[in-house]
Amino acid sequence: MNDKKIFPALIANEAIKNLCGKDILRSHISHAYIIDGPDGSGKHTAAKQIAMAILCENKGKSSAPCPCGVCPSCKKAAAGFSTCIEYVNRGSAATLQVETIRKMLSAVSYLPEDGDHKIYIIEDAHKMTTAAQNALLLTLEEPPSHAVFILLTSDSGALLETVRSRALVLKTELLSVHSILSALTSMVDMGKIPDVGTEKMKTAASASSGCLGRAVEFCTASEDSGSMKLRSIGEKLTDTLLFASAAEAIMYCRSVDLKRPEYETVFYYAMAFLRDYIAVKSGADETIVSIDTDKCKQTAERLALPRLYRTYELLRAAEEDITKRNASPLVVLCTLAANATK
Repeated sequence: MNDKKIFPALIANEAIKNLCGKDILRSHISHAYIIDGPDGSGKHTAAKQIAMAILCENKGKSSAPCPCGVCPSCKKAAAGFSTCIEYVNRGSAATLQVETIRKMLSAVSYLPEDGDHKIYIIEDAHKMTTAAQNALLLTLEEPPSHAVFILLTSDSGALLETVRSRALVLKTELLSVHSILSALTSMVDMGKIPDVGTEKMKTAASASSGCLGRAVEFCTASEDSGSMKLRSIGEKLTDTLLFASAAEAIMYCRSVDLKRPEYETVFYYAMAFLRDYIAVKSGADETIVSIDTDKCKQTAERLALPRLYRTYELLRAAEEDITKRNASPLVVLCTLAANATK
């Protein structure tokens, strides 16, 4: 079978297609997969393609892609109606609690209603508490033959080694700006996204940090959309910590009022802008999220590398306090402002 017919909805990511797709075609299905990569890098697409391929009624047929997309199982999965695919997430909570995992596992021994497998897709798996991971581990050690677990994570290192050792670890691939722009153009041609013009697509591609999902989000977002708002807050937070006085920085941080899951996105962009400053300060010609490279270089010239590195580490510690230790965002941000402006 031509590799292009394996996971046809997944752009690039040849390693995932080779490691996972071909095994599924040979009916060598793992009971657990870990898909590791930044938000927007294709984790959900890969998980859905894996699930659909496992359940596909035409897999292995030489004339059909895998998944085929036309059999009853594929149609139900694509429409979100498959009883054989279950998504598990933390909702608005900071962590994925053991109670949620136990609830999922309480029915794991039941045979699927339709098909030979039941696939459990666990989102933000790195947010599982230690107790939740240990509860899952008990099932991963002796899983029912019909159960398949797909763990989505942006930090597989946060998972217990015992959990990682019982799963096939797949890493998503970051794409070049050219590849993303080409994909966006194809999506416009197929009517999957509106035609927003070449310039906006170029901006979306350059601001996506190699993640097609982010590019699509930026490409279709208005200036006041949620994604653009969080990106703007991240940029503003970085510049405030670098250039404002302690009082000004604390006042700005006190004004930031977001839902807890949104802070992870804000910190991602704040640190990405800092990486851009560090990169151009070190002589790089391209940036990750800064659209105006010349402006980025002018800003970086005003800063010393030790200050940039220190601010980056403070941001990373603050992000972990809020997203992993469930600390008060207001207290963490104000402490961050005080420490960064010393």
